[in-house]
Parts: sequence; C-alpha cells; structure tokens
Amino acid sequence: MISVDKFYNDKLKVEKFISKRAFCSRMLFQMIINEKFADEINNYIEFFNKKMFDSKKIDEILNEINAKTIKYYEKARNESKNKLKNILMSLAYFYFLESVDEHSSFSVALQEEIKKKYGEDKYLDIISKVDRIYLSKDVKNIIQQSKENIDLNCQLIATYLVLKKFQDSQHDFFEGGYGEFTEEVQRRYCKNNTATPFDIEFLTLRKFLFKIMRKNKILSLEQVSLLCGLYIKKYVIKLVGGKMFGLGMLNLHAIKVPFTVCIPTNTKLKNEDLSFLESKCTKFSVRSSADIEDGEENSFAGMFDSFLDVKFEDLPKAIHNVKNSVNNSRLRAYIKETKIDKPHMAVVIQEYVEPEYSGVWIGNDKNDGILEWVKGSGEKLVSGVCTPVSEVWNKKQCEGSYLKSDNEVSIGEQLVCFQNKLNAIADFEWMILNGKLIMLQYRPVTRKIKIETIKPEENIEVSIKGTPASSGIVESKFYIADDYTKKIQTDKILVAYATDPNWIPHIIKSKGVVTVTGGFLCHAAIICRELGIPCVTGIGNEGLGVLNNNMGKVLTLNGNYGIIAVRGNSNV
Repeated sequence: MISVDKFYNDKLKVEKFISKRAFCSRMLFQMIINEKFADEINNYIEFFNKKMFDSKKIDEILNEINAKTIKYYEKARNESKNKLKNILMSLAYFYFLESVDEHSSFSVALQEEIKKKYGEDKYLDIISKVDRIYLSKDVKNIIQQSKENIDLNCQLIATYLVLKKFQDSQHDFFEGGYGEFTEEVQRRYCKNNTATPFDIEFLTLRKFLFKIMRKNKILSLEQVSLLCGLYIKKYVIKLVGGKMFGLGMLNLHAIKVPFTVCIPTNTKLKNEDLSFLESKCTKFSVRSSADIEDGEENSFAGMFDSFLDVKFEDLPKAIHNVKNSVNNSRLRAYIKETKIDKPHMAVVIQEYVEPEYSGVWIGNDKNDGILEWVKGSGEKLVSGVCTPVSEVWNKKQCEGSYLKSDNEVSIGEQLVCFQNKLNAIADFEWMILNGKLIMLQYRPVTRKIKIETIKPEENIEVSIKGTPASSGIVESKFYIADDYTKKIQTDKILVAYATDPNWIPHIIKSKGVVTVTGGFLCHAAIICRELGIPCVTGIGNEGLGVLNNNMGKVLTLNGNYGIIAVRGNSNV
C-alpha cells in the first residue's frame, strides 16, 4: 500500500489537475490500492502540466491510456480471477482519460490559449466552426458536416480535435456495453440493485478498500491517514471513530503524533492480536474513539472512559472498559438531552510518556484562539482540577509571556500554523516531550468562542471574578455540591470544585455552572458551551469562600465577562 507522504503529495497534484471532485476521488481510491497506478498517473499529470500542445504526442498519450482501459476490461471479461480488481483498474484509466478531456487544468489551459490566439470575442465562433467540420457521433445523423475556412494546421485546434475525438470515442465505448458490464460486476459485489450507477461505483470502492483494511483487526495510524485523505469522512468515522479520524488527519498533514493504532468499531479481538504491541511501547494510553465523538456538532468531552499509563499486560482490560463505556449513565443522560444516536466504539491505543508540559487549544478562527497549559499531564487540566496558565492569541500574536518549544517557536504560533494546514478551526490537545511539540488530539471546534466585554452591573453586594467559559447571563439561587452523588437541584446555579463526566446530570438541570478550578477548556466549560449553559470557571478558593458566606442569596452569573455578582434579594 502507498506511503502516507507519497499519497499526500499525489493527492495535492491530482486535486490541482482534476477539477471534478468525483473524478479526483476515483483516482485517489485507486492510488491507495495500487502504487504503480499512482506513479503512472503522476507521470501523465507531469506531461500535461507542461502544457505542450503537440497534438501528435497528446494523441499518443491518450491512446496509451485508452489501451490500458481496454486491457483491464478484457481481462475482467475473459478471466474469472480478480474480475472486480480488473474492473476497478479499467474504470480508473477510463475516468482519468475523461478528466483530461473535460475536467482538467490542461483542457482549461487549452481553452485559454485558443482564446488568446483568436480573441475573446471570436474564439467560440472558431471552435463552433471546427465542431461543425468534425461532428460528434451524437449529431452526425441529424445535421450535415459543413466546410469552413479554418486553419487545421494550428496545433491548438489540432489538440482540441484530439480531445474531441476521445470524448466521442469514450462515450461510444461506454454506451457500447462497457458501462453495463462494469455496473453489473459492481452490483453483484455489493449485492445492491437499487443504487444509482454513480453511487454503486463509490459503494464498491469503499467496500473493496475497507475489506482490505479490515484484514488487520488493528489498523495502523498510516492506514487510517490514507482513508482520511479520501472524501468519505462519515464512512471513515463509522469505522475508526472521531478521535482516530482526527489523529489520522494530523498525520496526513505531517503533524507529529505519538505511536498510535486503532481497533475499529465492531471488531472482536483475542489477546494474541495485541502481541505485536509489546515491543512498541513501555506504557500505553487507551482512549475512546466513538463514531459520534469529537465531531463538528458534539465533542463528548470526557464522556467515555480513557486510561493512561497502562502496562502491556493490562491492555485487554483497559480496552474492554473503554468499549463498555458506551453504556454508562452519564452518556445516557447526555444522549437524551442532545437527542443523538447511541454510539459505536472504536479504541485508540497510543504510546504513553509523562510529558514536560501539556495543554489544550481552542480556535476562534484560523489565526486566533485560546491556549491553556500546565506542567506534567494534561488530565488535571481537562478535568478542571487545577487552573491552567492561559494565553489569548489574536491574529497570530499573544500579549505577555508564552510557552515555547525547543526551537524557540511559541506553541500558540505552531498551533495557528496547524489550523491553517488543516484548513480548520481546531480543538487540539498537545504535549511537550523532550522539548518538542507532539499532538494528542484534533477535532473541529463544536462551539465558537463568544467572549464579550460587557461591564459588570453596579449596585451589587460583592462580585467574584473567574474565567468566562460559556456565554450568557443568568440570575438564580445557587447550590454548592462537593460530590456528584449529591442531590440535583433543578434550575439553580451549580457550584462545584471541578466537574467530570459524572456531573452531566447536574449540569443538564442547572441554569448556570461555576467551578473553583479549571480554565476555558476544562470539562465543565466545553460541556456548558455545547448545551448553551452560562459558565464561569476558576473562581479560586477565595471565590468559593465568598459564596459559602452568602448561601441563600441570588447570583447573577455573567458568562460573557467572567463575573459573578452576589445579590441580597431578587424576584427569582
């Protein structure tokens, strides 16, 4: 199978050359399956990118591609072995020729050169005259060919005629039995007689490729990265889950992640299937990757179980517990509130090393975002049990001090660069190991940052300042809970030291949330933003003391500005 680096570079070339997305996709599927095919297509693209309008040479190249289409078609018809494989190869060449004709930067360049030679006002008339001299088969029996005064020795016109000839012959070939035969083979393979001809081909390609991938019960990061390069995101996520898809995207874009493998959804393992991992790492992280996790709508932050610092002999138990976390009570409450489907669980296994620093980033746009970090493991950051150092980045700049890696480039600056590479506003988890930035997770931002500079109200008894974590202003009585097992009080502001996924039932029923520790990217903050509940985090023990001294009073929680106002009385 093709390497990730080569595939990524080939993908960029194909996408630049072929303008029709469906044909791009067709080429990329085949490139993953067959590296020799990838090399051939690259050579053809390199030739056409030279934009040499030599009609004789172009005719020769297109004849060569057409001959490969027919070669694999005949093999499929005459040989029972590898029938589908030969059909897919034949169709790949067929659609590449189709791309050159109508949907390529070469055909666009030819049009531009003809326009330049004959003028923008006249070039279409010239082309029309050429078309009337050399009628396509579709109209040859309807109208007569005409004699026009055209210089057919012009290489641009001669090249145009070559493309037209192949466009005509491709159409004739497809309608002459090729399309019917290739469709029939694919329908038999997919056992589907209802899908459209277009859909059946991509259904076949997905099934064929996934079948190859699933021969291994455990997928490598490289295999997943190849799948991430196709235009089939929702199908890849159904196979490997949201978290693994994000890691595959990072690796595809040459962004460093630890050693990583994935157990796909609906995969039953035996302990011996894990044996190859014993020589890979000393310790492991075993993390959830559900098919509804880390997506564009819901992050499911901390909702499923993950395990750090796992020894090899404890991997089977950790994997079982991660898979079983799709049945926990906090998830049921979250699913009921958000009205989403029950998940299927894939499992991510990564190398675990205690980092020097770790942190999270949430982007606001491609050049802005908030960075939070702590020394050591990031678990205490995302769980909210400590208040992190925060950096606010605006237009690739950060005021004040900021964390750097050993190349003296700031972490924030590198993460902005990664967002632009991925062409996404990102939610990242990362660590510094041996001075180098290593990424642990990427997902699209589920809710954009909305922090407003609204002044706190006057005429209040006392105010507490924290981190503005989820926008909105709410007024209510409050209750302090030191444990998630305490009784839930509906329609009040929840005050907790920190939250984890077990607090979901409390959060769902609350009007607002306040935490003593944590920052903008802790568990409480992310969940509140997703549920649209105002939240202030990191008020500190001093702020908690103020609230303890004002039990029974009413709070105005300003999640936009991070202010909690204590009032003596209210209509609430």
